[in-house]
Amino acid sequence: MQGRLWAIAASAALGVGVIVGACGGKAVVDGSGSEGGAGGTTGSTTSHSTTTSSSLTSTGAGGSGGSCASLGEELSMLVEEAQRCDAMINALQCTGNTVVYDTCGCALVANDYASDIAASAVAVYEQWTGLGCGPYDCEHCPPDPDTPWYCDPTESKCLPAYE
Repeated sequence: MQGRLWAIAASAALGVGVIVGACGGKAVVDGSGSEGGAGGTTGSTTSHSTTTSSSLTSTGAGGSGGSCASLGEELSMLVEEAQRCDAMINALQCTGNTVVYDTCGCALVANDYASDIAASAVAVYEQWTGLGCGPYDCEHCPPDPDTPWYCDPTESKCLPAYE
């Protein structure tokens, strides 16, 4: 499973140009590179936390059938993996500095130590929305990443603290 995730992460990062730059001590991932381009990843270590963000586009439903379905599944898997955390580790993991987007376009806090997987999730989200596959019209999103989130020990997942 772990090897498959790395292969997916690598192919997603190569398939969509990912640009990382420093912004106020946080890395910002923008999936606006051209598809099929060489796209590279560069980084700046100005603090021990990273921010992963993306500009959201709402292109509505549609797209190209199988591609939308497979990208949607890949996106869901990457978001789930990026949010995975371990409450037994004595470290802040769900600070809101690393963000991914689900199929509703909701910003979700990911584990700060999974920033490479989060960057892949953002790249797949950009590709999925770029094809017109989503985001879906959902009723509610969880609180934004600026509100407190924590590593839930029962689900091993970053969750908003309001629950």
